[in-house]
Amino acid sequence: ELQALKAGSQQLADGQKELGTGLRQLQQGAGQLREGTKKLGTESQKLPFGASKVGDAAGQLEAGATQLQGGLGQAVTASDRLGEGATQLAGGVGRLTDGMGQLAGGVGQLAAAMPADARLDEYQAGVAKTGQGSADLARGAKQLQGGMHQLAGGLDQLAQGSQRLADGVALLASRLPENVASLTGSASGLAESIQPRIEVVAPVANQGSGFTPNFAPIALWVGATLCTFLFAYRWLPRPLAGQPPLAVVLGKLLVPGLVLLLQTLILLAMLFGLLQVEVVSVPRFAFTMLMTASAFLALIFALVCILGDAGRMVALILLVLQLAAAGATIPVELTSPFFQAIHPFMPLTWVVQALRVSMFGAFDGAWLHAIVVIAAIDVACVLAAAWLGRWRLVDEADYQPLIEVD
Repeated sequence: ELQALKAGSQQLADGQKELGTGLRQLQQGAGQLREGTKKLGTESQKLPFGASKVGDAAGQLEAGATQLQGGLGQAVTASDRLGEGATQLAGGVGRLTDGMGQLAGGVGQLAAAMPADARLDEYQAGVAKTGQGSADLARGAKQLQGGMHQLAGGLDQLAQGSQRLADGVALLASRLPENVASLTGSASGLAESIQPRIEVVAPVANQGSGFTPNFAPIALWVGATLCTFLFAYRWLPRPLAGQPPLAVVLGKLLVPGLVLLLQTLILLAMLFGLLQVEVVSVPRFAFTMLMTASAFLALIFALVCILGDAGRMVALILLVLQLAAAGATIPVELTSPFFQAIHPFMPLTWVVQALRVSMFGAFDGAWLHAIVVIAAIDVACVLAAAWLGRWRLVDEADYQPLIEVD
């Protein structure tokens, strides 16, 4: 299209030149026409008639020819200018065509030099990463600036501390005597100058004796639990329905108490006769075992009277809790916070303490305090069974042990 434009502009310039030539010829013809009309006017004066009309017409024709010649002159001048413009246009179009050709070549070279689309995507991703890295660098620079401030403050504190240390060293040097006698002897002698002495406050003869305060009460607890399967704690003969509750409870505990007393005596005989357990105070140990049997019997009796058969299950759960929280097997300080919290409220805790005092002289001999706590548990359980227990009235003929013996 540029080549066609170039050719058209050249044709326009050539046509303009031909137009200028034709206009000049018309201008010359108009001059000849004016001269002819002028001569016609002069010759018309010689006519014998109509000379004035012919002369007037010739004058008008001469004036028109003059105007035509002037207009053609202006047209020639304008045509010359138009020709010059057409020539300049043709030159400009030529240069434009050449420039567009060069531009097309340059664009082709630029397209050839441009990277592929994948490389452009990589470049865009790299630019994004560069921007992110710049943001991270700016944040790191702020953190570094804050760290520099902290470092400056720390260096100031270090300088102040160093100055105080130097002052202290100078003060120490000024207070030390100048002449100090050197130490005699060897380093090994100085290291062994103090011999440690181990003093056992509550000696335990053997491992078996150490576990006795834990397992002997468990045997009594199991015996008190088995009594619930031998005797109907909640059954009450109808004639006793109007009796005082405390008297009823004490009467119900009489026979199971004799059974537990027999078990306790057998257990003491096995500990002293068969197992040869050594104790510090035999009377205290025996009394503790009897008080423990009474307290455990009253506790389990109260659970069954108040809760029914579910009391046996509660007694079993309570036994498991006491094994972990009483501090008999391992020190309670090594157990979880839960067991440490319930430790003072477990009956077995005070039983173990009383047995350890009577067997080994532990806890600085604080036996009476533990016995008082055990006795308080015994009395509280008897009162709870008397006032909260629920009885099932039966006929005297049906009031029999739960286990039939033929």
